[in-house]
Amino acid sequence: MRIEASAVSDVGRVRTVNEDSYGMRDGQASGVSKYGSCFVVCDGMGGHQAGEVASGIAVDSFLEGFYREDVTETDTAQRVAVVLAGVNQLVYGRATGAPELQGMGTTIVGVVTKGTRAVVFNVGDSRCYRIRSNQVEQLSEDHSLVSELVQAHIITGEEARTSPRKNVLTRAIGNDPSVQAFIQTVEIRSGDCFLLCSDGLSNLLVDAEITATLATGDLHDGCSRLVALANERGGIDNITAMAVRCVSTGWRIGRRVR
Repeated sequence: MRIEASAVSDVGRVRTVNEDSYGMRDGQASGVSKYGSCFVVCDGMGGHQAGEVASGIAVDSFLEGFYREDVTETDTAQRVAVVLAGVNQLVYGRATGAPELQGMGTTIVGVVTKGTRAVVFNVGDSRCYRIRSNQVEQLSEDHSLVSELVQAHIITGEEARTSPRKNVLTRAIGNDPSVQAFIQTVEIRSGDCFLLCSDGLSNLLVDAEITATLATGDLHDGCSRLVALANERGGIDNITAMAVRCVSTGWRIGRRVR
Protein backbone atom coordinates (compact mmCIF):
# COMPACT_ATOMS: atom_id res chain seq x y z
CA MET A 1 0.00 0.00 0.00
CA ARG A 2 1.47 3.35 -1.04
CA ILE A 3 0.88 6.30 1.31
CA GLU A 4 0.36 9.92 0.28
CA ALA A 5 0.20 12.61 2.97
CA SER A 6 0.08 16.36 3.41
CA ALA A 7 -0.73 18.83 6.20
CA VAL A 8 -1.61 22.47 6.68
CA SER A 9 -1.70 24.37 9.99
CA ASP A 10 -2.86 27.93 10.58
CA VAL A 11 -3.10 30.22 13.60
CA GLY A 12 -6.65 31.22 12.67
CA ARG A 13 -8.14 34.71 12.88
CA VAL A 14 -8.42 35.18 16.66
CA ARG A 15 -5.40 33.60 18.35
CA THR A 16 -1.91 35.12 18.20
CA VAL A 17 0.00 31.86 18.76
CA ASN A 18 -0.48 28.53 16.99
CA GLU A 19 -0.55 25.90 19.73
CA ASP A 20 -1.22 23.07 17.25
CA SER A 21 1.66 20.83 16.19
CA TYR A 22 1.91 17.97 13.73
CA GLY A 23 4.45 15.49 12.45
CA MET A 24 4.80 12.48 10.20
CA ARG A 25 7.27 9.78 9.28
CA ASP A 26 6.72 7.80 6.08
CA GLY A 27 8.38 6.81 2.82
CA GLN A 28 12.00 5.73 3.20
CA ALA A 29 12.51 7.23 6.67
CA SER A 30 14.29 5.12 9.26
CA GLY A 31 12.10 2.46 10.89
CA VAL A 32 9.10 2.88 8.57
CA SER A 33 9.56 -0.42 6.73
CA LYS A 34 9.67 -2.24 10.09
CA TYR A 35 7.06 -0.40 12.15
CA GLY A 36 4.86 1.43 9.62
CA SER A 37 4.16 5.04 8.63
CA CYS A 38 3.11 7.37 11.44
CA PHE A 39 1.07 10.59 11.39
CA VAL A 40 0.24 12.75 14.45
CA VAL A 41 -1.64 15.99 15.21
CA CYS A 42 -1.70 17.67 18.64
CA ASP A 43 -3.65 20.66 19.97
CA GLY A 44 -1.97 22.21 23.01
CA MET A 45 -3.51 24.07 25.92
CA GLY A 46 -2.11 26.22 28.70
CA GLY A 47 -1.27 29.85 29.34
CA HIS A 48 1.86 31.79 28.33
CA GLN A 49 2.35 29.67 25.20
CA ALA A 50 2.63 26.50 27.29
CA GLY A 51 0.17 24.79 24.94
CA GLU A 52 2.64 25.27 22.11
CA VAL A 53 5.30 23.63 24.26
CA ALA A 54 3.05 20.69 25.20
CA SER A 55 1.93 19.91 21.65
CA GLY A 56 5.49 20.15 20.34
CA ILE A 57 6.81 17.80 23.01
CA ALA A 58 4.00 15.32 22.34
CA VAL A 59 4.56 15.18 18.58
CA ASP A 60 8.34 14.92 18.80
CA SER A 61 8.40 12.40 21.64
CA PHE A 62 5.74 10.18 20.04
CA LEU A 63 7.54 9.99 16.70
CA GLU A 64 10.87 9.39 18.42
CA GLY A 65 9.48 6.81 20.81
CA PHE A 66 7.50 4.86 18.25
CA TYR A 67 10.62 4.05 16.24
CA ARG A 68 12.94 3.30 19.15
CA GLU A 69 14.39 -0.20 19.05
CA ASP A 70 14.23 -0.54 22.85
CA VAL A 71 10.42 -0.42 22.73
CA THR A 72 9.93 -4.19 22.62
CA GLU A 73 6.25 -4.46 21.67
CA THR A 74 5.93 -5.67 18.08
CA ASP A 75 2.12 -5.44 17.90
CA THR A 76 1.37 -1.98 16.54
CA ALA A 77 -1.56 -1.19 18.84
CA GLN A 78 0.38 -2.26 21.93
CA ARG A 79 3.39 -0.28 20.75
CA VAL A 80 1.21 2.82 20.39
CA ALA A 81 -0.16 2.34 23.91
CA VAL A 82 3.31 2.05 25.46
CA VAL A 83 4.63 5.10 23.61
CA LEU A 84 1.57 7.20 24.51
CA ALA A 85 2.09 6.37 28.19
CA GLY A 86 5.65 7.63 27.92
CA VAL A 87 4.57 10.79 26.11
CA ASN A 88 2.02 11.52 28.84
CA GLN A 89 4.62 11.06 31.58
CA LEU A 90 7.04 13.36 29.76
CA VAL A 91 4.52 16.19 29.29
CA TYR A 92 3.19 15.77 32.85
CA GLY A 93 6.72 15.92 34.23
CA ARG A 94 7.52 19.10 32.32
CA ALA A 95 4.20 20.68 33.38
CA THR A 96 4.72 19.96 37.07
CA GLY A 97 8.43 20.79 37.03
CA ALA A 98 8.27 24.38 35.80
CA PRO A 99 5.94 27.06 37.23
CA GLU A 100 5.50 28.74 33.84
CA LEU A 101 4.27 25.45 32.34
CA GLN A 102 1.86 24.46 35.11
CA GLY A 103 -1.47 23.27 33.77
CA MET A 104 -0.24 22.69 30.25
CA GLY A 105 -1.50 19.71 28.28
CA THR A 106 -2.38 18.63 24.79
CA THR A 107 -4.69 16.48 22.79
CA ILE A 108 -3.20 13.90 20.44
CA VAL A 109 -4.65 12.07 17.47
CA GLY A 110 -2.79 9.85 15.07
CA VAL A 111 -2.74 6.95 12.69
CA VAL A 112 -0.11 4.32 11.99
CA THR A 113 -0.42 2.51 8.67
CA LYS A 114 1.28 -0.83 8.13
CA GLY A 115 0.40 -3.12 5.26
CA THR A 116 -3.37 -3.40 5.02
CA ARG A 117 -4.05 -2.24 8.57
CA ALA A 118 -4.12 1.09 10.36
CA VAL A 119 -4.04 1.82 14.09
CA VAL A 120 -6.01 4.94 15.01
CA PHE A 121 -5.46 6.52 18.44
CA ASN A 122 -6.37 9.66 20.35
CA VAL A 123 -6.61 11.42 23.68
CA GLY A 124 -8.83 14.50 23.85
CA ASP A 125 -11.06 15.89 21.13
CA SER A 126 -8.77 16.14 18.11
CA ARG A 127 -10.28 13.83 15.53
CA CYS A 128 -9.53 11.18 12.94
CA TYR A 129 -12.01 10.78 10.10
CA ARG A 130 -11.94 8.17 7.35
CA ILE A 131 -13.27 9.03 3.91
CA ARG A 132 -14.22 5.87 2.00
CA SER A 133 -16.45 5.58 -1.08
CA ASN A 134 -17.57 9.22 -0.67
CA GLN A 135 -18.65 8.58 2.92
CA VAL A 136 -17.00 10.04 6.02
CA GLU A 137 -16.79 8.30 9.40
CA GLN A 138 -15.27 9.53 12.64
CA LEU A 139 -12.90 6.81 13.88
CA SER A 140 -11.56 8.62 16.96
CA GLU A 141 -13.36 9.03 20.29
CA ASP A 142 -14.08 12.49 21.71
CA HIS A 143 -12.94 12.82 25.33
CA SER A 144 -14.98 15.87 26.23
CA LEU A 145 -17.76 16.84 28.57
CA VAL A 146 -20.28 17.41 25.79
CA SER A 147 -19.47 14.02 24.27
CA GLU A 148 -20.31 12.36 27.58
CA LEU A 149 -23.54 14.37 27.76
CA VAL A 150 -24.48 13.21 24.25
CA GLN A 151 -23.74 9.58 25.11
CA ALA A 152 -25.91 9.94 28.22
CA HIS A 153 -28.72 11.38 26.03
CA ILE A 154 -28.74 14.60 28.05
CA ILE A 155 -28.08 16.78 25.00
CA THR A 156 -28.18 16.13 21.25
CA GLY A 157 -25.27 16.11 18.85
CA GLU A 158 -26.45 19.40 17.38
CA GLU A 159 -26.67 20.98 20.85
CA ALA A 160 -23.13 19.75 21.52
CA ARG A 161 -21.82 21.66 18.49
CA THR A 162 -22.97 24.98 19.95
CA SER A 163 -22.54 24.25 23.66
CA PRO A 164 -20.39 26.75 25.62
CA ARG A 165 -18.84 23.72 27.34
CA LYS A 166 -17.70 21.99 24.14
CA ASN A 167 -14.04 22.80 24.86
CA VAL A 168 -14.04 21.13 28.29
CA LEU A 169 -11.91 17.99 27.99
CA THR A 170 -12.21 14.92 30.19
CA ARG A 171 -8.84 13.52 29.10
CA ALA A 172 -5.64 15.14 27.83
CA ILE A 173 -1.97 14.31 27.54
CA GLY A 174 -0.03 15.73 30.50
CA ASN A 175 -2.87 16.61 32.87
CA ASP A 176 -2.45 13.55 35.08
CA PRO A 177 0.34 11.03 35.80
CA SER A 178 -1.42 8.45 33.60
CA VAL A 179 -4.01 8.62 30.85
CA GLN A 180 -6.29 6.18 29.04
CA ALA A 181 -6.03 6.48 25.27
CA PHE A 182 -8.52 5.34 22.67
CA ILE A 183 -6.87 2.86 20.28
CA GLN A 184 -8.44 0.78 17.53
CA THR A 185 -7.20 -1.21 14.53
CA VAL A 186 -9.01 -0.94 11.19
CA GLU A 187 -8.48 -2.49 7.79
CA ILE A 188 -7.27 -0.29 4.95
CA ARG A 189 -8.80 -0.31 1.49
CA SER A 190 -7.25 1.31 -1.54
CA GLY A 191 -8.51 4.88 -1.77
CA ASP A 192 -9.11 5.31 1.95
CA CYS A 193 -8.24 8.80 3.14
CA PHE A 194 -7.71 9.64 6.81
CA LEU A 195 -8.13 13.21 8.05
CA LEU A 196 -6.43 14.13 11.33
CA CYS A 197 -7.51 17.52 12.61
CA SER A 198 -7.71 19.80 15.63
CA ASP A 199 -11.10 21.03 16.86
CA GLY A 200 -10.45 24.39 15.22
CA LEU A 201 -11.41 22.56 12.04
CA SER A 202 -13.95 19.97 13.19
CA ASN A 203 -16.02 22.50 15.16
CA LEU A 204 -16.64 24.59 12.04
CA LEU A 205 -17.12 22.04 9.26
CA VAL A 206 -19.70 19.37 8.58
CA ASP A 207 -19.02 15.85 7.31
CA ALA A 208 -20.21 16.50 3.77
CA GLU A 209 -17.69 19.31 3.36
CA ILE A 210 -14.85 17.05 4.44
CA THR A 211 -15.91 14.36 1.99
CA ALA A 212 -16.33 16.75 -0.92
CA THR A 213 -12.92 18.28 -0.31
CA LEU A 214 -10.79 15.18 0.27
CA ALA A 215 -12.51 12.39 -1.69
CA THR A 216 -10.30 13.02 -4.73
CA GLY A 217 -7.62 15.42 -5.89
CA ASP A 218 -4.41 16.83 -4.46
CA LEU A 219 -4.14 16.37 -0.70
CA HIS A 220 -2.27 19.59 0.02
CA ASP A 221 -4.84 21.56 -1.93
CA GLY A 222 -7.60 19.75 -0.05
CA CYS A 223 -6.09 20.53 3.35
CA SER A 224 -5.59 24.16 2.33
CA ARG A 225 -9.22 24.47 1.30
CA LEU A 226 -10.46 22.93 4.57
CA VAL A 227 -8.36 25.37 6.60
CA ALA A 228 -9.51 28.30 4.45
CA LEU A 229 -13.14 27.31 4.96
CA ALA A 230 -12.68 27.20 8.75
CA ASN A 231 -11.11 30.66 8.59
CA GLU A 232 -14.01 31.96 6.52
CA ARG A 233 -16.31 30.85 9.36
CA GLY A 234 -14.42 32.86 11.93
CA GLY A 235 -11.15 31.02 12.50
CA ILE A 236 -11.80 31.20 16.24
CA ASP A 237 -9.11 28.64 17.08
CA ASN A 238 -5.91 27.27 15.62
CA ILE A 239 -6.65 25.05 12.62
CA THR A 240 -4.74 21.95 11.52
CA ALA A 241 -5.62 19.43 8.82
CA MET A 242 -3.49 16.42 7.91
CA ALA A 243 -4.68 14.09 5.15
CA VAL A 244 -3.32 10.57 4.61
CA ARG A 245 -4.39 8.62 1.52
CA CYS A 246 -3.76 4.91 1.01
CA VAL A 247 -3.32 3.77 -2.59
CA SER A 248 -2.86 0.17 -3.71
CA THR A 249 0.13 -0.24 -5.99
CA GLY A 250 -1.48 -3.33 -7.55
CA TRP A 251 -0.05 -6.21 -9.53
CA ARG A 252 -0.85 -7.34 -13.04
CA ILE A 253 0.67 -10.03 -15.30
CA GLY A 254 3.59 -10.47 -12.93
CA ARG A 255 4.66 -6.84 -12.83
CA ARG A 256 3.96 -3.92 -10.56
CA VAL A 257 1.41 -1.37 -11.79
CA ARG A 258 2.27 2.17 -10.76
